[in-house]
Amino acid sequence: MSDLELRVLDPVVDTDLYREAYDWRPRHKPHVQPDRMSFETFASDNPYYLTIGLFNGEMQALYFLREVEPGVFEAHFTSRLGISREALLAGATEVARQILANGGIEIHAWVTPRNRPLRSFLESLGFTEVCQESFPCASVSNGATLPDKPRNLRQFVKYVLKG
Repeated sequence: MSDLELRVLDPVVDTDLYREAYDWRPRHKPHVQPDRMSFETFASDNPYYLTIGLFNGEMQALYFLREVEPGVFEAHFTSRLGISREALLAGATEVARQILANGGIEIHAWVTPRNRPLRSFLESLGFTEVCQESFPCASVSNGATLPDKPRNLRQFVKYVLKG
């Protein structure tokens, strides 16, 4: 990571960087991946959220971790179009190393089975598939992703990295 730098972001000070990263997420295929998090949630000043930017002069990627229970983090990331897989892996490797070296017990991610590139990415980081589960997801048009009545079940694979 010689020319890359990681920096923890503050949602109050770095609002423009949060907006930039949020806007990297694909909007051209909303039927494929509905938003699961509003910008307000993504950029909230929540003590359970840890957001780390990967820079090489300008921000290239953003790693977002949410502590779901003490020492257990759910991981997400978004990146600038065209960033190399190697740079993303280098940043993610260091983020995971730091989390686990500083009291983290586990980092996990949920991925759809058909997302082979992301599954391969996680496996390259040392994550292991631990289970598959189905969750109800609503259509994008009604705005909800977890409706009251189970319908439109989608399969997800859980990957885990432990310290």
